[in-house]
Amino acid sequence: MSLSASALAQELKSQALTNANNSGSKGDALAALEAASFPERKTERWKYTSLQALADGHLNAIADGEISQPLPALSEHVVTINNGQLVSHNLPDGVSLSHDGPAINGLQTPFAFYNSAVASQPVVLTVAANTRIEQPIHVQLQSASDTPAHCNPRLVVVLNQGAEAAVIEHYHAEGQALSNAVTALITADNAQLTHYRLQGEQANTLHIGTLIIDQQGISKVDSYQLMTGNRLRRNDVRALVNKSGAELNMKGIFVVRDNSHVDNQLCVEHAVPNCESDQNFKGLAGESGKAVFNGRIHIHPGASGTNA
Repeated sequence: MSLSASALAQELKSQALTNANNSGSKGDALAALEAASFPERKTERWKYTSLQALADGHLNAIADGEISQPLPALSEHVVTINNGQLVSHNLPDGVSLSHDGPAINGLQTPFAFYNSAVASQPVVLTVAANTRIEQPIHVQLQSASDTPAHCNPRLVVVLNQGAEAAVIEHYHAEGQALSNAVTALITADNAQLTHYRLQGEQANTLHIGTLIIDQQGISKVDSYQLMTGNRLRRNDVRALVNKSGAELNMKGIFVVRDNSHVDNQLCVEHAVPNCESDQNFKGLAGESGKAVFNGRIHIHPGASGTNA
C-alpha cells in the first residue's frame, strides 16, 4: 500500500485529535502539529528516507503487546517504560520522578509535536542540586506489537545546579512496533551529564526519535550513541548551547545491513559566545543497508569565540 505525504499527515493529525488532551501544552502541541509541514521526498532533510512504511497502519493503533525478552538491567537504578507507560522504577536518593516537567525547547518535526500532544505518561527525572549519582540510571524504553502500531515514550532528564549523573537511554522493540520517541536533556550551571543512547530494536520495527540537548547553564554534556538499523530508523538530534562556557561532546556509531535503514540528522546551535562542541560519528553499511548522516553546526550572530 502506498500513501501520499498528505494522506500520512492527515493520519497523524487525526490520531492526535483522537488521543490528545486539548488543554495547556498539549493544546499548543496540537496547534504546532496542525501548522507543521509533513516531510516528503522533496523535503531536503528527508530526501533519503521514505516514510512509506507508515502506510501499513502504524499510526492507527497504539502498541500494547507483551515484551517477550525484556532488557537486562545495566545498573541497580532502573526505570522501565513499556509501550510508552511507566512500569517500574528504582531510583537513588537525590533523583525524583514525576510526570510533569519543563517545556522542551527546540522541537521541530511533526512527529515530535505529535508526541507532545499524545504522550500520556511522560517520565521526568530530576537530579537535585549539588548531588552526584554514583551509578548510571538505566532507562529501558520497550515496545511490542504483533500488528502495525505505535507508542510515544517521552523522557526528560533535568540536572540542577552542580548535579552530576549518567543516564542510559536504552531502546528495545519487538514485532511491528513504531517507537515515536522524544528525549530532552536539560542542564543547569556546573552540571555534568554523561548520556548513553542505545538503539538495537528488532529488524522489522520502526523508530522515529527526537533528542534535544538543552544546555541552559555552564555545563558539560558527553553523549554517546550506538545504533543498529531496522526497517526505519530516524534520529533528529538538536543541541542548544545556550550559556557561555558550556561544553558538548557527541560521539556515535551506526551500523546497517540486510535491508535496514538509519538516518541521523544532527544540528548543534551555538547561540552565545565562548562555547565548545565536538562531534565524531562513524557508520558502517553492508548488503543493501542504507545509512544517512547529516551534521550541521549553526553559529548564531554574536557567538564569537565558538570552538566547534
